[in-house]
Amino acid sequence: MGSVEYYSIWQKRRAEEERKRDLAIDRARLVAKTLKERYEAKEVILFGSLIWRPDFLWRRTDIDLLVKGLKDERYFEALADISAISHPFHVDLIPFEKAWPSVKERALREGLRFE
Repeated sequence: MGSVEYYSIWQKRRAEEERKRDLAIDRARLVAKTLKERYEAKEVILFGSLIWRPDFLWRRTDIDLLVKGLKDERYFEALADISAISHPFHVDLIPFEKAWPSVKERALREGLRFE
């Protein structure tokens, strides 16, 4: 395989990764809207590899969301509800109030907040 063919394959993979990342962020935005409207979440922040490593996606990339104000008793209901919306991505839904301080700090500083 020559360098031209290799570069073409690399470009195609890169474009596919970009499409996958855009789709994951779109799904995260829909999940955030659902969490706010149905579950009265106060704030939803996308963090993790989609934000911190945008040049790296792997086959099982997930959506990491830090959510403020989600009531404990509604956590599993919300998780079940959003799994259909987020498909084909898995969502790691982390209540802000229970998150490690280092996760909170970095997500607040560098995460993507959904309005």
